[in-house]
Amino acid sequence: MATTGMTEDGRYLVYFNEFSAYLSPDAQNVITTAAQRVKEMGIKVVRVEGRASATGSPAANQALTETRTQVVYDQLQRDGVNPTIIQQQPLGQTTTIDTSVMDRRVDIVLLR
Repeated sequence: MATTGMTEDGRYLVYFNEFSAYLSPDAQNVITTAAQRVKEMGIKVVRVEGRASATGSPAANQALTETRTQVVYDQLQRDGVNPTIIQQQPLGQTTTIDTSVMDRRVDIVLLR
């Protein structure tokens, strides 16, 4: 599995196993770190972008991305982020044929 964490452009990446919306301990740590940054930096908008690999049907993958974004949203809220600043964007199935973990993720994007 790819390393869950922050990218160079400031996105916090939360990876999932195939067909899963379960948060691993590593994923929970990344979300907690992102929540801490939100509070420290006075972030005004947190965008939660969900993706799924091309494995499975587009409808199933859309539902999966909606569940994944909700799971991350819920964890951010538990970690103290005001839910009114969190925007969920379940983007659905990627257009690549790559079924790797890179497409099975939620990006947490912090916007000032």
